[in-house]
Amino acid sequence: MKISLLALTALGLAMAVFATGCAISTPFGGPGFDRERGVTAVAADERVIVALTHAVLGERRQAFDRQVGLVADTLPSQQGLIAYSLRKELLGNEAWTMTVWRDEESLQRFVRSSAHQQAIRSSAGELAAVRFSRFEVPASSLPLGWDEALEYLAGNSAAYSN
Repeated sequence: MKISLLALTALGLAMAVFATGCAISTPFGGPGFDRERGVTAVAADERVIVALTHAVLGERRQAFDRQVGLVADTLPSQQGLIAYSLRKELLGNEAWTMTVWRDEESLQRFVRSSAHQQAIRSSAGELAAVRFSRFEVPASSLPLGWDEALEYLAGNSAAYSN
């Protein structure tokens, strides 16, 4: 069976259009969260801090992905981290992070950490735009789904663009 160049091009375009909006994410988890028991780091009625980031990437996505990986490797040892999830488009240029913290002090300590600061310095030129948001939720509402997180981010965020 012969397939024409036109048919292959059309198939490739159709796949790109379909996959551009498709995203994958890591499972929600971390040192203060258990899939069966929920949050273990704080009482269910305590409020925790959710920090969201949405990055629109430039051409060097691999460099950004590498920095995210390096930071993610440090997350389980970050004091006050409850859980996290990372998300990115399969073929597009967007990526998201969601981290959940015991309190604002823990989040700020992470933001100032050497791994996070190095990632910011190394990735700044690769970012076309970034949106940030943080809010409080009761620990009992975790895990937070990406649909809910993205909805919140869309309506409640501060933006930075290069």
